[in-house]
Amino acid sequence: MICGQQIPIKEKMFYTCFANGRLDMDLHFTIKVITKIGEKMKIFIFGIVASGKTTLAKSLSQQYNIPSYEGDCIAWNESNGRRYKRSNIEQKEVIDKINSEGEWIIEGTYRESQRCLFDMAEKIIFLDTSLWIRKIRIVTRFIKQQVGIENCHYKSDLKMLKLMFKWTKDFEQDRNKYEEMLDSYRNKLVVLKSSKELKTKLIGMVRI
Repeated sequence: MICGQQIPIKEKMFYTCFANGRLDMDLHFTIKVITKIGEKMKIFIFGIVASGKTTLAKSLSQQYNIPSYEGDCIAWNESNGRRYKRSNIEQKEVIDKINSEGEWIIEGTYRESQRCLFDMAEKIIFLDTSLWIRKIRIVTRFIKQQVGIENCHYKSDLKMLKLMFKWTKDFEQDRNKYEEMLDSYRNKLVVLKSSKELKTKLIGMVRI
C-alpha cells in the first residue's frame, strides 16, 4: 500500500504555509506549473522535516487533480499490522510503478534509495524553509499528534521527536552537500524559502 491520493478540483484556490507557519488560503492566485506544452507533470518536492512538503504536494494535487505520494510511504510498508522498511530494490519498484502510471507528485527528504526521483522528475521544488519555523512546526505537530487532532503514519513519541530534531541538525550540517547535488539539476530546480517566493517563482511555469 502506498500513501497517495487524488483530490478532485472543487475550487480555484491554493493553500500555502511557508512564511508564517500557518495555513493561508488565497482565492485569487492559481499557481501554474510545468514549463513546456505537452510536458507531463512529474514533480519531486524535496526538503527536510517540517519544511511544508506534504502541504504543498496536497495543494498541487488538488490544483491539478493528479496523485501525490509521500517518500516515507514509499520507503515503508505496513502488512498485517506490522510496519517494515522496504528494500532499496522494492522502493525502486514502487517508484517505477508510480512513474509508469503517468503524472505524479512525490514529496520527501533525501534518501539514497530514492535518488532516482531527482532524475525522473520534470520539476524539482526545494523547500528551504527557515530553521526556526521548522523547529516550531516540529513541536506543534508533536503536540497535535499527542492530543489526537493530527494523524501520522509513524509512532509519535519522544523518540521520534528527538529524531526529527536530529535530522534537522544533520541537514544543516550537510547543507553544502545537498546544495551541490541540487545544483546539478538547476535547469529544472525551483528553490522556495517563503510563500512570497512561492508566488513569484512558480508563476512563470505555465502548464497548457
